[in-house]
Amino acid sequence: MAARKPNERRGGETLRAALAAWTVPLVALGCGTESTPTPPAPVAGLQHAEIAVAGSEVFFSAANTAVAAAGDAPTPGTQIVRFDFTVADGSPLQSTAAPSLRHTFSSPGTFAVQLRVVDDLGRSSEVSSSIRITEGLGTTCAAGDVALCDSARCQDGACLALACAGAEACPADLVCDAARCVLPERASSAGGTRYGADGTRTALDAAP
Repeated sequence: MAARKPNERRGGETLRAALAAWTVPLVALGCGTESTPTPPAPVAGLQHAEIAVAGSEVFFSAANTAVAAAGDAPTPGTQIVRFDFTVADGSPLQSTAAPSLRHTFSSPGTFAVQLRVVDDLGRSSEVSSSIRITEGLGTTCAAGDVALCDSARCQDGACLALACAGAEACPADLVCDAARCVLPERASSAGGTRYGADGTRTALDAAP
């Protein structure tokens, strides 16, 4: 799993700050040996199309999961060893060492999707998302026109949803708002309007 750098624009203590502290060698008193504190725990991230057609394969990726960067030698706490995908359509939990899942929904509806990642120290992080499955789907966005996408990202004609367990799981141009990576101006705290994958608009202060 490739290490991801944290977002330098986030307020408070970021993963980068924690990593900076981690990489400073600490000398154990009285023994003269060097040791390092435990790296920060992983921050789960999940991405997938916001909307897809029943009967078609949907690709779920944990590529935006943030983990501490490994040094020259293997370091405990810098590797994800298990990805647990749960799709709430009656399917069993899928546990894999690979950071992705391909899944086909047999019927339309809105389904919850959960990802749990576990590192080599047994620490875990979870993130939840949802996907809308329809009988038919036209193009809802284009690579050069992503105005309808909260994430400003379009994939195969559908807006890309990016779920986040923390700010570190979001690209630098997005913020983690209600467990979703969105443009700053689309965040709940910014007010205004949110655009859905089907082109509908919803007031951010309205009930979901």
